[in-house]
Amino acid sequence: NVGYVRQPKLLWSGKWFMHEDQVCELAEPVSAQPHGIIVHWQLYQDGVAKGQNHTYFFVPKSHVARFPGDGCDFSSISNSSAFWKYLYISDTTIRGNSINDDSSRTVAGVTLSNNKFVLTEVLGV
Repeated sequence: NVGYVRQPKLLWSGKWFMHEDQVCELAEPVSAQPHGIIVHWQLYQDGVAKGQNHTYFFVPKSHVARFPGDGCDFSSISNSSAFWKYLYISDTTIRGNSINDDSSRTVAGVTLSNNKFVLTEVLGV
């Protein structure tokens, strides 16, 4: 099937900073996906995911199989702000970290706006 593109499968949706007490329960295990997952972050203001500054990160299923529950870094710099999120990814869950809504952290001279970005989707690919 030349030209066929498999559509991603929605495994979780919401709008979470991913605090240390937030755990995404995935609809299907990472191991059941052909290649892995994509975590999708968006700008968040006034209680709303703004549909702006979309940021996507791929996590291979081989990583989750080799390092189940280990921490993963996700960072981005856009024209308006920067963030650094830390997630613990296992085969069936994604758990957050206390830094994920911190607005006072500076790394390498860049002030992070972790409190301005939320996880809105986890996609199986």
